[in-house]
Amino acid sequence: MPEPLQIFIAYARKDASFLDELRTHLSPLEKSGKVKIWYDGKIEPGNVWEQAIKEHLNQSNILLLLVSADAIASDFFYEKEMNDALSRHASGAARVVPLIVRPCAWQATPLGDLQAVPKDGRAVSTWNDRDEAYADAISSIMVILESINKQRKEDTEQVRQLRKEAEWKQKAEETRLQKIADLQEQHKKSNGADKSPGPLKVAGGSVLVLLLLLVIGYWLYNREQNNPQYEEIVVEYGFEMVLVEGGAFTMGCDPSRDGECETCEFPAHEVKVPTFYMSRYEVTQSQWHAVMGSNPHEPGFKGCDNCPVESVSWNDVQDFLKNLNRLTGKKYRLPSEAEWEYAARGGKKSKGYQYSGSNRLKAVSGFGDNYRGKTRPVGSLQPNELGLYDMSGNVTEWCQDVWHDNYEGAPTDGSAWMSGGRQGDYVFRGGSWSSIGGYCRVANRLGSYADFRLMILHGFRIARY
Repeated sequence: MPEPLQIFIAYARKDASFLDELRTHLSPLEKSGKVKIWYDGKIEPGNVWEQAIKEHLNQSNILLLLVSADAIASDFFYEKEMNDALSRHASGAARVVPLIVRPCAWQATPLGDLQAVPKDGRAVSTWNDRDEAYADAISSIMVILESINKQRKEDTEQVRQLRKEAEWKQKAEETRLQKIADLQEQHKKSNGADKSPGPLKVAGGSVLVLLLLLVIGYWLYNREQNNPQYEEIVVEYGFEMVLVEGGAFTMGCDPSRDGECETCEFPAHEVKVPTFYMSRYEVTQSQWHAVMGSNPHEPGFKGCDNCPVESVSWNDVQDFLKNLNRLTGKKYRLPSEAEWEYAARGGKKSKGYQYSGSNRLKAVSGFGDNYRGKTRPVGSLQPNELGLYDMSGNVTEWCQDVWHDNYEGAPTDGSAWMSGGRQGDYVFRGGSWSSIGGYCRVANRLGSYADFRLMILHGFRIARY
């Protein structure tokens, strides 16, 4: 139950009888624990009267002013209590409610800008039944109480969310720094391994030394071209984002390149993809938990934080992306199907493999000797030419596109195909830990219309421009 709201009542001495009647009508709210009521009659002996009033006025949520000609004529009520109350009202710290108990020119005071109770600011003393007047006033006060409690709840949720964001950013920054340190250490060890064991001793062999330097330079150049550690990788909020340089490629199945083709993989067509970033790994269970605050539904494989998140729907992923973008201020998204295939084929560095990174399925997936009956930690097997892991096997990966039965009329600019097709069904690519070879081909595609939930576990990776 939320903490009770504090109600401060200010009044003139001549209106004490109205105070007593009001307290009687407020007693159900007080007994229910929804409010605590304070007025100057609760000042304990020995306390400074004016100081106690100011202290409680500044702590209260609702400032209930019993207004009459005597109250307005009172310097303390008008210049102290009313002015202090209106200052808190203007700052949003409390709500001022004028309760008109006897007829007076209250509209001529600063209270004239506020909504008075009872109804239409009609003085309690003028009602035929004063109980009805108080009941009407209490009804308005209850609406205000509900509004304050709602705002309290929203503020609490906002504080909780800000704390969550701060924790996420701290964790992401720690992960980013650790990734950088790991890459630096890896680079340091690699450089150390490349050094020759001692000084080269060649008698008068300047030509030989020159040739040797050329050979070493050529070897280093080739290593930089083929080793993923030298790709442009940006570590953002715990995600390694690999730069995929734009270019043109033949999307879809070409039998001479891809082997046996399915009907939905035709026709093969030229697509020009702009430069973008794609996450090096599939989104993991720990990353999902950090962004969403909980696990998705009931994961098939528990206890492996670095395994890909799985059994998530396309809509689940959209919720994840909204949270991630709000937390980071960036514009992460699912890759389009064209971007996914272009990246899986190796982009501009493609060697034309049938699977992502190799023509040997077991080198890049959980097939054959690598089969373990479940997902494996991301990055466990061989990457493709761009340094992207697990794009053939582990979990199938959602794309942004709506499912179409083939590529007739597909965009050629690399964008997601969202119009037409089977609306509500979406494309996933890449095969899973349990997929046979054909499903792990780079050209293979399936849609969410197919009930593969028991056999294929859906995951995803993120992209951005």
